[in-house]
Amino acid sequence: MGNITALGGNFWTFLDIISIAYNHDKWTLSANFTFAHSGHDLGSGFQAQPDTAQVDFAATKHFDKWEFGLVGYGSTDLDGATRNNFGRFKQNQFALGGLAGYDFGPVTAQIYVTRDLEETNYAGYDTRIWGRLVIPLGNPLAPKNDVIAKTQSK
Repeated sequence: MGNITALGGNFWTFLDIISIAYNHDKWTLSANFTFAHSGHDLGSGFQAQPDTAQVDFAATKHFDKWEFGLVGYGSTDLDGATRNNFGRFKQNQFALGGLAGYDFGPVTAQIYVTRDLEETNYAGYDTRIWGRLVIPLGNPLAPKNDVIAKTQSK
């Protein structure tokens, strides 16, 4: 019969992700759009995971080593709904909150706090707190003058 609790299953999911960002005058605007298409459980034949769409976004301003701004996210089931032991329920949510970050030099630390403004068929309104460390792996935008100076000195 398969996994009727929908806590795992024998199915696949394809993700399409589109991201956009804009940086200018110490402002950063970014948005990520995700579409998840899930197949049917191979054992039971039913779709335990609905197709979903999500968006997350941020608008932040940098003040020297500090960063502050507005963040948010939303998600919705697109076709059908989440299955549990009580039936099928379409879920969606939308949350807003704030971000604070500090640039330590080689690492930037950020903390987010969001609160659901709207939710349908979740366990209630969520307040979420999470953090992120940004660790650059290189500097693709190194000043060209340094490169020219090094090649001329050889």
